[in-house]
Amino acid sequence: LTVVRADTPSAAVSVLNKFPPGMFRRVVSLTLCAGFRMDKAFYNQAELYLREKIQAYWKNRMTLIHMGRLYTRNLVDNTTILPHTRDISRLSLEKPVLVAGAGPSLEKSIGIIRAVRNDIIIIAVDTAVPVLCASNLYPDFILALEGQFINILDFLADIPDSVSLIADIASI
Repeated sequence: LTVVRADTPSAAVSVLNKFPPGMFRRVVSLTLCAGFRMDKAFYNQAELYLREKIQAYWKNRMTLIHMGRLYTRNLVDNTTILPHTRDISRLSLEKPVLVAGAGPSLEKSIGIIRAVRNDIIIIAVDTAVPVLCASNLYPDFILALEGQFINILDFLADIPDSVSLIADIASI
């Protein structure tokens, strides 16, 4: 039995960090005193935070289990490209870096990016590549965040060979 005292509902979640991950599967409310009746909103919110934290852990765990075969297959398939790769730890950047993500501000920023293009290094998240390429702004590096088939559409633009792809070997 663990007794939790918290000043805020979100602070109740910190008790989960004291136990090994995955130790809990669900939250069950057990009211043993009148405190619950005095502040139902507080206790309900604390229970909700605990439930969300536990559900997030198990959802992430199930995703890893489900994607494990794809992860392993990609890792094995991509080892053939190792002779053409370089370790990112040797990457040095001597100019300021602009990281371009795919969002509503990217299209609004094209003019500014074009104006400073020669003075910066552009790292584009994979989903930002089509917008940049459509504006004839080619990134120096593309960062692949996820290894999903749908992301292949991000690389259909005419990208020069000089653009380096930064990715986990299991993600592409």
